[in-house]
Amino acid sequence: MQNAFIDSFQDANAPGYRTLQELNEIASRAVRKLAEIQYKIAAIGIDGTVGQAKLLTNASGYAEWVQAQQKLASECGSRLVAVSREAAEVLAESRDEWVAWMEKGMSVATLPGKAKTQVKAKGTARRAATGKAA
Repeated sequence: MQNAFIDSFQDANAPGYRTLQELNEIASRAVRKLAEIQYKIAAIGIDGTVGQAKLLTNASGYAEWVQAQQKLASECGSRLVAVSREAAEVLAESRDEWVAWMEKGMSVATLPGKAKTQVKAKGTARRAATGKAA
């Protein structure tokens, strides 16, 4: 008897568990991609710092140093813009996956006939709880 109860409980919760696994996969992909992007941003920062150190040691004069500084800032800025666009694409892709996941869940929740049955059951349960007749 106890095994039958546990089995029925597991059967009832299996769809919810699968749904949460799908959501977890979406979130994991997004986090993995965003971690890669964060690594790229850190690399840009390190490259900028190394470039700064080289400029301080290699520049022969102030004017040359300022020009090299502008060039380095422009390069780092361009790379950051590209990485920012990549991050925006990852977030948009994750949003689209999440929306599709939600729509899939809602389509299952509002299957023809099921929603009416569930509403009817709720109404019946309320009337039974309050003692009112239909």
